[in-house]
Amino acid sequence: DPVVAPTDTDDLPPASELQSELDAERAVTAQLEERVRAIKEKQDTRIAALEGELDAARNRVAALEDENADLREAGGAGGNDDGLRAELAELRAVRDAERAELAELLAHLQPIVEESERA
Repeated sequence: DPVVAPTDTDDLPPASELQSELDAERAVTAQLEERVRAIKEKQDTRIAALEGELDAARNRVAALEDENADLREAGGAGGNDDGLRAELAELRAVRDAERAELAELLAHLQPIVEESERA
């Protein structure tokens, strides 16, 4: 069965109308391509910014890890720990001395308070 081409061209729109539709479709396609290009450019810019932020964050994490390792090393040597322990013991001794002093003051004030209450 051979394919028979329609012989009646009266049903087809004029060539100028078809050309106008084609030109309109090309214009729409060009607009869409421009929008796609703009979106891609925006995404590329944002990706570059995020990559920069990620690199900065990685650098900061690495620096913190180095600081942490240094602190652990210093603490492991005992010098830092011993100093803190000594300072803590000293603060506790001062606190205990202040408590004793307050207890002594309260013991001296108690009779004065009781006497003023009786008056």
